[in-house]
Amino acid sequence: MKPLRDLVFIKDDPKADKTLGGIYIPQTAQERPLIGTVVCVGPGFYHPKTGKFIKTTCKPGDKVIYGKYGDGLDYSKMDINGEELLLVEEKYLLGIWLNHDKEDENDR
Repeated sequence: MKPLRDLVFIKDDPKADKTLGGIYIPQTAQERPLIGTVVCVGPGFYHPKTGKFIKTTCKPGDKVIYGKYGDGLDYSKMDINGEELLLVEEKYLLGIWLNHDKEDENDR
């Protein structure tokens, strides 16, 4: 599946279920992760005032940080091939995590 416009499919990265001190956190007490991996992106959109085509900036495989709350922020959860994915407009992505391959999971 390929999204349209500036929509992005994101797969939530799993969150640790145990603290550094060894305490297990039940799923009901865990907040939804704010970091995910881009699965696929739409081509972009035409700016409503200028008519200029704006390409999407993220690409599949990028690790992105996205907001939890915001004006007009709306996620669509979809189950595609057994995976739960979020469909989000690119403007609600807060950033692209650089050098995420070198990141230690405990640094988040």
